[in-house]
Amino acid sequence: MSRHSRCVPHACGDEPAESLSAHIKLDHSKFLPLIDEALSDPYEAWLSFERHRATGKVALRMRVIKGFDIGKGKGVLVVANDVRGMLEAWTFIPITKAREINKQRRGDLLFGKK
Repeated sequence: MSRHSRCVPHACGDEPAESLSAHIKLDHSKFLPLIDEALSDPYEAWLSFERHRATGKVALRMRVIKGFDIGKGKGVLVVANDVRGMLEAWTFIPITKAREINKQRRGDLLFGKK
């Protein structure tokens, strides 16, 4: 388990599993194991100052992105936000074209694989 796999208390509340089940689509739950790999071996990492939608606070966030081939010409992007070394948010985005990653790129590229 990576250091990012811990739950941020204010984001997940007292019941992380309950919070997770309330915020993830059931058909996307099969992608949960991909979060750890995306965080430990990202394809790209971006830094930007972003405003949290719920709290309005601005913080420096690192957005990591990694794509996975799930077969039959389909893929899924795992996009996760890290704030001060803690996983703040993540999403799974089904894709059919590699260029769809461009919609997730924000800020300054910190790291990228070729």
